[in-house]
Amino acid sequence: LFGLAALVVGLIAGLEASNRTREAEAIIAGTPVPSDIQNMTTTPSTPSTPTTRIPISPSITMAPLPQPAPAMLSPSNLSFSPSPSFPPISPNQQFFDFLTVRLQNMSLPHWNPLDYDGHGVAPQIAATAWIDSIPKHQTMSFDQLTQRYALAVFYFSTGGEDWWYEDSVKWLSEEDECRWQIEENILSPSYGAIWGSETAGVVCDDDDDDGGGGVVAIYLSRFGIYGYLPDELILLSNLESLDLTSNVLWISSRLGELSRLQFLSLNECDISGTIPTELSNLTSLTILDLENNYISGSIPTEFGNLKRLEYLSLGHNFITGALPTEVGLMTTLQFLNLASNMINGTLPTELGRTTMLTKLDLTNATVAGTLPTEVGQLTNIEYLLLDRCMLTGTIPTEVGFLTTLIVLSMIENSAVVGPIPSEIGRLTDLQYLALNENYLNSTVPTSIGQLSSLQILALANNLFDGAPATEIGMLESLEELNLSRNFFEGPLPNLDSLTNLTRLMLHGNVFDGTIPSEFGNLISMKDLRLQSNRLTGTVPSELEEMLDLRHMYLYDNANMTGSISDTIC
Repeated sequence: LFGLAALVVGLIAGLEASNRTREAEAIIAGTPVPSDIQNMTTTPSTPSTPTTRIPISPSITMAPLPQPAPAMLSPSNLSFSPSPSFPPISPNQQFFDFLTVRLQNMSLPHWNPLDYDGHGVAPQIAATAWIDSIPKHQTMSFDQLTQRYALAVFYFSTGGEDWWYEDSVKWLSEEDECRWQIEENILSPSYGAIWGSETAGVVCDDDDDDGGGGVVAIYLSRFGIYGYLPDELILLSNLESLDLTSNVLWISSRLGELSRLQFLSLNECDISGTIPTELSNLTSLTILDLENNYISGSIPTEFGNLKRLEYLSLGHNFITGALPTEVGLMTTLQFLNLASNMINGTLPTELGRTTMLTKLDLTNATVAGTLPTEVGQLTNIEYLLLDRCMLTGTIPTEVGFLTTLIVLSMIENSAVVGPIPSEIGRLTDLQYLALNENYLNSTVPTSIGQLSSLQILALANNLFDGAPATEIGMLESLEELNLSRNFFEGPLPNLDSLTNLTRLMLHGNVFDGTIPSEFGNLISMKDLRLQSNRLTGTVPSELEEMLDLRHMYLYDNANMTGSISDTIC
């Protein structure tokens, strides 16, 4: 009798499981449910003895749940009843059967909420238990339940209970997931995504006051998140924006399966390891920000597939290798930041194909070789930052084609030599020109006087000689002039028209003669440095007109005499 009873129970349970699987597969495939199982009940008969269930609440944690030890089956405790007792079935079992098949098809881990083994709660099990804990879920569509499941796995995978705004963002509440947002007025002043997202939480498409719609964005910048991005995020097939700036995360290569993703920011997330090549599959991506992490390895050549990418920031990492030539395929690129990495090799000539580029930042990137002449093709460039690289050779004359330039900075490239090309005078929008600490020589070209928008001119620590171009005195927008530590000679330049000048650094040259009384016209001056020259004479009383003057250095001019007015001091 015992064997016969066990056989009957096993056959009935197997038939039940088989029917649920067939039904789920039919739902996914979009075909009718087989007629032989359409009318079958999925709820077993009420057991003769109440079954103990693990209580679940929305505040379920990752800690082990209590589990009674199963009784050992032996002839002395076997009993039979007219109604056999089956394992309890989830009230959302039909959805879980559907989900199981879908997860299997996507090679994702699949769990039954009844599979808990007493050794801890995996995020997937915690998510299914949460689904079961809310009666409202029994009336929701499978699509909505699927995205709620994915968001729940994300929550449990990233320590959701410890998120800084966990209570306020309403994550895992009974509310529609499109309402899992934080009220703007309760955010602390320190919050704020670098991308200026006005919403913190979940954003859906076709959203209205009643919620609904597919999840298209998750904004959780600076949320105190700590954990790993689960593969289940790929269930959010409509996701377009993911901003997790300034958290602590481990990422999965399966992010590359979010085919609609346009915006991905993992800036300052303590990410280590190499860049997953799978990210090159995100062909809809327009913004990729991986700055301020611990990423190593090289830039994948497959990034050339990102034909819509406009913003790529990989600065402040430990990236090595050369900038791949495939960068030339990213013709929509407008912003490229590789600053503070260990990139080696020369800049590829293909860089000239990124003609939409408006900012190129290679500061501290250790690139070597000459600045390719193809840089002259970047006719939309506004910011060209090449400080502390290992560039060699001369500044190409083609720089004169960059007429949209606002900032040109090539500080501390100790092997950059030769004169400043006269073509630089074409850059009439240029506001900042810094060429400090190179081996530039000869004289400053007279064409520099054409830079009518220039506010800062810094040529310190080079090998310039002769008299500074008098045309510098025509730069009426100039606020800072630094010609220090060169070999300029002759009298101090006539600068009396530069009434906006706040800092004048001419020290460490071989200027001679007296300080012009016209310097008194520099009424905005705050910092005047004329030390270590060969100046003579006295300090003109006209300097008393510099009412904002805070620092004046005149030492190491052996032939200067007289005293300084108390008004100046």
